[in-house]
Amino acid sequence: MKKYIPYFLLLLLAGGIVSKAILGLDSGHQHDFISYYYGAKSMIMGLNGYDSHIVSTMSGQGHQSHLRFVYPPQMAWVFAPLTAFSFLHARLIFLCIKFITATGFIALYLKFFVKEKHLLSFVLISLFAFRGPFTSDILAGNIATFETILLWLGFLFLVMGRSYLFALFIALAGSFKLLPLAFLGFIFLTKTTQKWRFLCAGVGVAIVIQCIGILGMSEMYQTFLSTPAPLDSSGYVNPSILAWLQFELIPWLTTYGVTVSAFGLYVLFVFLFSAGLAVFFWKNRHEYPLIIQISMGILAYGILSPRLKDYSFLLFVIPAYYAVVSLPKRWQQGLVLALFCVSLWPYHHWTMLLLALGILMTYGHTLESSFPSAPYRQLSRRL
Repeated sequence: MKKYIPYFLLLLLAGGIVSKAILGLDSGHQHDFISYYYGAKSMIMGLNGYDSHIVSTMSGQGHQSHLRFVYPPQMAWVFAPLTAFSFLHARLIFLCIKFITATGFIALYLKFFVKEKHLLSFVLISLFAFRGPFTSDILAGNIATFETILLWLGFLFLVMGRSYLFALFIALAGSFKLLPLAFLGFIFLTKTTQKWRFLCAGVGVAIVIQCIGILGMSEMYQTFLSTPAPLDSSGYVNPSILAWLQFELIPWLTTYGVTVSAFGLYVLFVFLFSAGLAVFFWKNRHEYPLIIQISMGILAYGILSPRLKDYSFLLFVIPAYYAVVSLPKRWQQGLVLALFCVSLWPYHHWTMLLLALGILMTYGHTLESSFPSAPYRQLSRRL
């Protein structure tokens, strides 16, 4: 009976996501998709999709400053097929595609990254860790699910030694939000002698994608560059280090008459943290399996990100899982899972990324023999 518990919990996860999504269709959720749909539709009509007044008018919801397209203009054409339908039908289609994609990358996780004896830990983390990023993304209507599966396919190809495919998938994942292009640097974690060739290949694909907007929609691209994503959210929905500095630390320092730049402190933190981590990686690069080095890099990416929305934590499910299963058994499904799966304060889960990174740095070298490595080799032969 015990062996069926993880599968029951997976079913519970699926049921919870579906029910929340259905309820969310009529309760003001899917707010990001509203911006995608009407922002893309306005640009296809030749209007400025980055103007919140235009997008708000088209949506019929009154002016809301967040209702505007936020990605490079050429990416509006990705949503173009959906604009052929009414908004209600397009939203339902988008939701169905997302369910299929989410099912696909859960299957990807289970096939290549999760060992059966640790299935319960994975299910618990997927269900409860980081305030449920699966449901957060479903309800927000963001593209995080699609971005995450592209990134993890890229990481899988890197582990299998298919560096060109790694570069391609990371470049595709970075087409929208650009910051994930930083993951191309993972090529330097491998032993290949052609690191720069693969890095240039990934950068080249990313440049070609952006050149479509620069050359074909130059005016809109300039508008995109001049209207960056707002950093006006904080706490549970954006527990990033920059948000904490901007909305928590700086106001507190101001009450004591201390004036300092939040962005300046952020840059200093990024520099010091990155330098320390780089030294650690260089000294210990041969002690950790590649997938653990990748997981540590992913956690560092989250720790340093200037914007870290709640649905973005989808990316950290596997690194958190590895952190938990690397611990001695007496800790695995007790205190650490509790720490991941509660929200003690608005920036709690950012500190959990630090905890997970610290655990992997301490225990990650012990996981080399626990990976389901056979599927890597089988898929590698097929490709």
